[in-house]
Amino acid sequence: MDDRLSASRLIGLEVWRASPGRALGEVVDVLFDPRPRRLIGFEIAAGSLVKRLKALPCQGVASWGPTRLTVKTPEALIPADVLPKKCPRLRRADRPLGLPVVDESGEERGVVADLLVDASDWRITGFEVSDGLFADLLAGRRSVSGPIRYSGGGRAVLLPSI
Repeated sequence: MDDRLSASRLIGLEVWRASPGRALGEVVDVLFDPRPRRLIGFEIAAGSLVKRLKALPCQGVASWGPTRLTVKTPEALIPADVLPKKCPRLRRADRPLGLPVVDESGEERGVVADLLVDASDWRITGFEVSDGLFADLLAGRRSVSGPIRYSGGGRAVLLPSI
């Protein structure tokens, strides 16, 4: 299986205990650290009737697949408030998704549509650029390898060229 995936595809995956197999919750957000460019964990809605927000650090993940993450032990799920409050989340306002992507001349080249992640070590390897729904349907999104570099005080993403 290819270990490269888009970070947003992790949202909605079920979280399972390996043995005995049992559902523990669902991924509701992805947490990342932009400096070392790594995912650091996941926010999980845990519980059957009353959902509680938990956190799952990446090192607690035993395996992943198209429909679920499997945890090493149920103790891998920790209280959500243990993770830093300032940690960027994919689905919150502090995320890079939706920021304009500009080239070195300042020309807008699309928007950040997703982060690309190597799930073997949870490293952020690049991002996807969208030119809008119709352009994405006709030509697909463009993948850009390398770090996200912010421009304009964090109001845009700078890339050398596409």
